[in-house]
Amino acid sequence: MEYRSASPSLQMINDMKTKSNSPLININWPPSSLNITKLSDKMVDDAYDVMIVDSLAYVAIGNDGIKLLNISDPFQPIPIGHFDEDGYSYQMYVSESYAYIADGSNGLEVINFSDPTDPVKVGEFDDYAESWLEQDISEICATNVYVSESIAYVTDWYEGLEILNISDPTNPVEIGHSFNGRQSFDVHISGSYAYVAEFHDGLSIIDISNITSPERVGRFDTEGETTSVFVIGSYAYLTNSDFGLIIIDISNPISPVEVGNFYDGGYARDVYVSESLAYVADGDEGLEIIDISNVSAPIEIGQFNDGGNIRAVYVSESLAYVADGDDGLEILLIEERLGITSISGFNPILILSSIGAISVILIYKRRKKSSFQ
Repeated sequence: MEYRSASPSLQMINDMKTKSNSPLININWPPSSLNITKLSDKMVDDAYDVMIVDSLAYVAIGNDGIKLLNISDPFQPIPIGHFDEDGYSYQMYVSESYAYIADGSNGLEVINFSDPTDPVKVGEFDDYAESWLEQDISEICATNVYVSESIAYVTDWYEGLEILNISDPTNPVEIGHSFNGRQSFDVHISGSYAYVAEFHDGLSIIDISNITSPERVGRFDTEGETTSVFVIGSYAYLTNSDFGLIIIDISNPISPVEVGNFYDGGYARDVYVSESLAYVADGDEGLEIIDISNVSAPIEIGQFNDGGNIRAVYVSESLAYVADGDDGLEILLIEERLGITSISGFNPILILSSIGAISVILIYKRRKKSSFQ
């Protein structure tokens, strides 16, 4: 089955408007709500994280490592590869043909997926202190990873942010390190700064312009547990157990300031921002979609919840891929509802628009002879 946009283009309407030289259509924007349709699910068990590259979905599944799915047909994803060994795959980042896995007490693992049907481990980095593990404080060490060019930024529960040269994926080498005694849980790189979500302490901003000597220059403290960070433009979007989505103005990295917040319950675990929408993985509250066009007043315009426990989300065009715990990987089609107040000569019945490419279905009856004939 070939997957295509379900709706024809607006070009016909635009052509008619041009010929008539009169207003033809009046659309209320932005949309007030979304249609969310589940296309497929339960392709893996115990999904923790997901990342999409071209027509492939990489899914971290805890004790069972990484699974690779062909999603060229989102209605029928096909498993094509699997890598697993001792350890626990929490989070990952895919760059070129390599998956970099934050594998807890096993540190960072590098998997070559150039042959998706037969992935091979080619490198690792693990210098995590055994003394911490012996104290049985937590089993977590490497919690997340972000790759930019030939550098991997790894958050470590005990040792902060570790910066690795991965120009040779078979031999990652540490070249920089930043540690302030707090528990690092997630990282996002933007420009010359690393934005680190510290589990119990909010956000740290680290200047990495000198990559061998990173320096913390700013921080934003929060209560609750800060679980992820996503940076785009001059804003950092945090997820937090007690406050949901927190929006931070980072235009001055030395002095970040909260400008917006959205919370209606749940335990927010992850966020993905695309255009003016924030997609929040909100645990047993499901996936929440927040309109952030006004960052000081974010508004929920869509929600999906089928009883799972959503841990992570990745968005590509009009599809959201959610790691839904025991419910596995779920693929959701996100569509915008547009309010149309008038269309000359027509009575609209149904109007749908897909994110990224507005399209309209019109089922109409003619009221009078059209002036376009």
